[in-house]
Amino acid sequence: GGLLVVGAGALRQDPLSGTGTAQALRTAILAAAVVDAAAAGTSASALCAHYAHRLRAAHLDHLATCLRLYAAAFGSAAWRDEIDATRRALRRAAAGTLPGRSDRAVAEPPQEPPPR
Repeated sequence: GGLLVVGAGALRQDPLSGTGTAQALRTAILAAAVVDAAAAGTSASALCAHYAHRLRAAHLDHLATCLRLYAAAFGSAAWRDEIDATRRALRRAAAGTLPGRSDRAVAEPPQEPPPR
């Protein structure tokens, strides 16, 4: 639709992980590269696929970090559901399905944007 979202709009991170600010900056930098490559003539659909793929990869890495953090720091039963949900999401991702979209495989983008 002509918009790229960055920061929390693109990738919300668990505040306990301490990675929210870093991810906000990463999404802004990646979005700027996407805009720059689009202005240079790279296919918008390929760029959007690349952007979405990178966001999914960052989110999965974030989930793995949270799983390690939760399992080590929060041993109470109150956290068990959160830990189990995180494990399930990572298993679905490893099986090639998006969390919440078991009908769609996580596809690689057709091509990486050219380096600049």
